[in-house]
Amino acid sequence: IDNGRILIVNAGHPQPFLISSQGKLSPLICSGNLLGQDEKSEYKATSHELSAGDSIFVYTDGLFENKGPSLKSLTKKMFSKAVVEPCSSEEMMKKVLSVSQEIWLDYPADDDVTMVAIKWSPAADSVLPGSPGSDADVQQLSGAHSGTQVA
Repeated sequence: IDNGRILIVNAGHPQPFLISSQGKLSPLICSGNLLGQDEKSEYKATSHELSAGDSIFVYTDGLFENKGPSLKSLTKKMFSKAVVEPCSSEEMMKKVLSVSQEIWLDYPADDDVTMVAIKWSPAADSVLPGSPGSDADVQQLSGAHSGTQVA
């Protein structure tokens, strides 16, 4: 992220979501073949502008494909309800994990789940996220749905 502008390249994962500071959820359109599927594949970056307080949510398909004992899975509507209220990226991921675990319970996962949430909060001097003085709020969660932890 540089001054609120992000470049996204997709190598076969689900489209990431943009959650606006006003709580509007929309997919970030980007496409690409699975990495390594075809040596002739070309991957094009798409550019998106973020406003202060906007969040990006990147995830693997296991988030929506894993099922619980009732064979139900997380729906986009359930996901949307968990992420549209303004909060930190850490709180956002905890909400999504909580809603997901209410469905999955202790049912064995068919697929791994990885999530990354990034909330854009530009610093006065527009430093890059992760560098001294940055206000970027980045959280990552990864693993099978039983025993996941926020890193």
